[in-house]
Amino acid sequence: MKLLILFLILIPSLSFASIPDYCKEETDGEEAYKFSSEIIEVFKSNDLSRLSEMTFTLYGNGNINYFDLSNKNITDVFNVEMVDDLVSRAKPICERFSYEGYNFGWGIWFEFLGLNDENCEMKMTPKIVALNEGVKEEFQISPENIIIDKENNNSSNCE
Repeated sequence: MKLLILFLILIPSLSFASIPDYCKEETDGEEAYKFSSEIIEVFKSNDLSRLSEMTFTLYGNGNINYFDLSNKNITDVFNVEMVDDLVSRAKPICERFSYEGYNFGWGIWFEFLGLNDENCEMKMTPKIVALNEGVKEEFQISPENIIIDKENNNSSNCE
């Protein structure tokens, strides 16, 4: 019984419940902390599919969703050195860097975007908007092409 109680006490410390108090005071701070924690976890678990789902590239040259990522992993797309450095040193963030959004580091920027959900309702959704560093050359495209893709990337059945 004591072991069960100890386990139940420890569960919150292993989850997002340990969000620092200063993050709770920031606008969107808790959500930013959770999203940046998820970015770290995606790189640790080598989950390129999930990283792709989290990405809506608006600027920079790392528009990974422009390419077929099936049968690829994180280190097929990103430099191993960058991934290793991110996994070993990254910490969740909750404070905006500027009006451009949250600078996670390693060339990764994210922002809360107004996107339609499956019910065509506008929701503020955290998305990686730029992957500027560590993306291998064969997965880079010019910013001009990203702007064209941006216009077509949010197509949906919502009227």
